[in-house]
Amino acid sequence: MSREQSQEQRWRSLLPVIGDHSEWFDALVQNLFYPEMHGKLLGVEKPASFAEWVKGTRQDGIVQEELLEKLAAMHKDMMRAADKLLIDCKEVKVKPEFETFQTFLNIYEEFSQRLRRLERDFLLDGTGYDPFTGLRSPKVLFQDVERELHRLSRRGKHFCIAFARIDGAEGLDSHYSEPERQAYIKMVADLIKLSVRSFDDAYYMGQYEYVLCLKQADMAGGVSALERLRKELERQNILIETGGKQVPLSMSCCIAQPVQGDDIRELLKNLKNDLYSSNREPDSVLEYYELSPLQRYVQETTQ
Repeated sequence: MSREQSQEQRWRSLLPVIGDHSEWFDALVQNLFYPEMHGKLLGVEKPASFAEWVKGTRQDGIVQEELLEKLAAMHKDMMRAADKLLIDCKEVKVKPEFETFQTFLNIYEEFSQRLRRLERDFLLDGTGYDPFTGLRSPKVLFQDVERELHRLSRRGKHFCIAFARIDGAEGLDSHYSEPERQAYIKMVADLIKLSVRSFDDAYYMGQYEYVLCLKQADMAGGVSALERLRKELERQNILIETGGKQVPLSMSCCIAQPVQGDDIRELLKNLKNDLYSSNREPDSVLEYYELSPLQRYVQETTQ
């Protein structure tokens, strides 16, 4: 079977997975909020189609192993959250607490969105992921973030965008071969994947630059995520040569919490400009706040 045929087969087999989980969600909600209808509602049976799909897809090698593991971890978290809801509901015999249900709902929505996005990626011939780093491709960055802006306007779900770059890029270019530079880029990408949650997104933009989309997070939560990444780099103590001496590999980030009506392209441009400003210290996490066009013009002309 050709790769194109395998890809179409995986795409077609993904459709019933999406349908099964939609039906499971409907049954779960009915049982949680209408316990008095016990005996008249459908049973909450966990769908088996996802595990079967993962097994077949892993054998085909169509989807990256890291992505499959991430989806499987999210699915496990979702089922664990659903089990807690059902147990709590049976014990106290009332509808679940709002916060507990919201935790489950957030995971379910992210999981469903990932399946829909994977469906789209299949149709785009797998362009949704960068094969080298395993991060999302910049080709789909704006489409992904626009969806988050839509969720913000529709349901008030906050998120953060961060622009990050490896410090000392000039030293990397001067002292290291292309394979060595690529190894550092991949190393940082792997640390990013360890530092963010299963439903967050990260993109490799080229030129040692990364963009992170941290979902369901305000500015404080976004900064905490970046601090985790920074501390993980410190713990690894990866040394690079720059300026005639060896220094620990570090990253600097600039983060913003988008609001309704933001132009994401303009926002990322401003984040990048602020990160590259001459008064920035390496190994730092900057918080970005919107300036008026006049303020930004004055700032840029005085640097």
